[in-house]
Amino acid sequence: MRKVIFGGASSLDSYFTGPDGSTDWIRWSDELATAIAEVWKRVDTCVMGRKTYEIGLRKGHWETLPAGVKAYVCSRTLEPGAQGRFEVVAGYRVRHRAR
Repeated sequence: MRKVIFGGASSLDSYFTGPDGSTDWIRWSDELATAIAEVWKRVDTCVMGRKTYEIGLRKGHWETLPAGVKAYVCSRTLEPGAQGRFEVVAGYRVRHRAR
C-alpha cells in the first residue's frame, strides 16, 4: 500500500479559503519555501482541485514543481486531458462543510 501525505495551508479553524474564497491570509516566505522544498523530495504524485491549480498558476508556484512529479487537477469545468505538466481529471464531486 502506498503512503499518502496530505499537505495544505489551512487556517486555525480548518478552512483553506476565507468566506469569499480568498487566500490572502497565506504568507509566502523563504522559510516556507525551504520547508516545502524538503517535502517535495518525498512526493511523486500531486492531486489538487481546479482553484488550487489556478491560484498556483497565477502566483507562479508550479514553476518549482520538481521534474518527475505527476500532477493531477480534479475539475468539473476544465477540459479533461493534458495541460502542460498537469493532467486534468473530470467527473468528481466533493462535499463541502457548511460554514
